[in-house]
Amino acid sequence: MEGVKLLSRTEEQDVEVSREDQAKINQFSKLTTNLEILQAKYDEVSKEKQYLEDLELELELLDEDTKLDYKIGDAFVLLSHEEAMQRIEQEKEAAQETTDSLNKEIETVASTLDSLKSELYKKFGNSINLDKD
Repeated sequence: MEGVKLLSRTEEQDVEVSREDQAKINQFSKLTTNLEILQAKYDEVSKEKQYLEDLELELELLDEDTKLDYKIGDAFVLLSHEEAMQRIEQEKEAAQETTDSLNKEIETVASTLDSLKSELYKKFGNSINLDKD
């Protein structure tokens, strides 16, 4: 049983779990899962944004008369250097907006989790473990 810590007799507490308490515990669990998903999306979009920035730096080294194959969906289209740079800039801006939005959502969820954790630990003390191992 990895990650499970049994309480000693001195640590155990008899605390009755009300329906409201159980709802808070369930909400905490759902929000924890949601937070993990949001953080994974944030990391993915941040990585994509970094790739776009790297690509932009590489394209700046090319001759401006160069035509580039640019992938749109499943197809490649031939774009001028300027058009490709404009598209990359638009994609970077969209990625930045997405990361900003995800960051705000992560902060909101984390704040709610902290509040719930505080309430639950106040009531249940050592009888509940809400921290990741």
